Amino acid sequence: MSIFSHLRQKVALTLHKSERYVKTDMVYLVKEGGWLMIGQFISLALLFLLSVVLANLLSQETYGNYKYVLSLAGLLSALCLSGMNTAVSRAVAQQKNNSLQSAFKTQLKWGVFQFLIVLPIAYYYFINSNHALALSMLIIGSFVPLMNSANTYTGVLTGKKEFKTFTIYNTSVSIITTLSLLVTILLTSNFIWLLFIYFLSATIANLIFYQRTIKIFNIKNEEDDETLSFGKHLSLINLLPTIAYYIDGALIFHYLGAIDLAVYNFAIAMPEQIKGFLKNIMSLTFPKFSQQSIIDIKASIWKKNLYFTLGILIIIILYIVAAPTMYRIFFPKYLQSVYYSQIFVISLLAMSSMVSKTALMSQTAKKSLYKLSVIAAISQIAVTFLLILYYGILGAIISKILMRFFDMTLSAWFIKKL
Repeated sequence: MSIFSHLRQKVALTLHKSERYVKTDMVYLVKEGGWLMIGQFISLALLFLLSVVLANLLSQETYGNYKYVLSLAGLLSALCLSGMNTAVSRAVAQQKNNSLQSAFKTQLKWGVFQFLIVLPIAYYYFINSNHALALSMLIIGSFVPLMNSANTYTGVLTGKKEFKTFTIYNTSVSIITTLSLLVTILLTSNFIWLLFIYFLSATIANLIFYQRTIKIFNIKNEEDDETLSFGKHLSLINLLPTIAYYIDGALIFHYLGAIDLAVYNFAIAMPEQIKGFLKNIMSLTFPKFSQQSIIDIKASIWKKNLYFTLGILIIIILYIVAAPTMYRIFFPKYLQSVYYSQIFVISLLAMSSMVSKTALMSQTAKKSLYKLSVIAAISQIAVTFLLILYYGILGAIISKILMRFFDMTLSAWFIKKL
């Protein structure tokens, strides 16, 4: 036996022993999660590089305008059938492998409605002589529906637990979009061009991997009414939370201006990237939860939440200590963002709610998910509006923290009620 085989067996044995304490398939988590972590680290590195370039080569006002339009794109995505990825993932995990193309076509049909909504908004900006924002809205309306529809291939990969392929494809999309933006920034600081190149490159990359997924896994074009219905339900559930997530950017731009929006975005940027990393880890648990009964889930979920929270706490402490130095080196224009960022990173503690939410989605607990999304989202929209109005950037930060902990509490309560 080679030294590497012996070491592998020792590691596997240690992981198996730890399972009695954490109530989690640790071999599965490390084996499959390793690929997700590699991909996420690459994506984080690319995002960090792009952030450094944007922070140093664009003015704060230009960057604020750019982020405002992306906030509008996010608000528009609330009208996408955003729950289809999860619905397809669940179907594939349950051996229903041919729902991808019908989900794609359904989303594209819905995309026509999105474009029709964008047209009057673009016209409003045009008649008010804000041609840049008018053109931005047309770019968003043209690309977002197709880009999001094509991205549904990720549901197949996570449902099949093909995390290596998922990582390669997802990382490739990040590389393509980041390199495209970096080249564009070197040629122009016009945010219209930045938006166009970003959405064009992301849409093309997602379409390529959508087609490749169909070919590799020999996916047939079959209707799956149950999956489409569940995807629509999840999308409706996601509607208000998506609006709540992106509304802060629009409100800050409207009440405080582009420069304050730039400062705010650099304050939340790195904690949000860490959140994205943790959220991807949660995609590992979805296929597992889908194959378990609610009794089995409830028996282990609280211990999973505890260990997940302890890990996040370590990350928070390290970030608070390192943030001032990182901003001085990489984001010297945004030193005022440090204070806000150190406060905002505390919101990561509420990420333990992702474990509960993933469990709810895996069990198609539609009624509980509806209640959770509506209560949390309406509360967040109201609190965000009031706190931004009275306390500016700090109000936006505090509202996010408060609402994430509120969401965490609600998620735990609904799991207990099942």
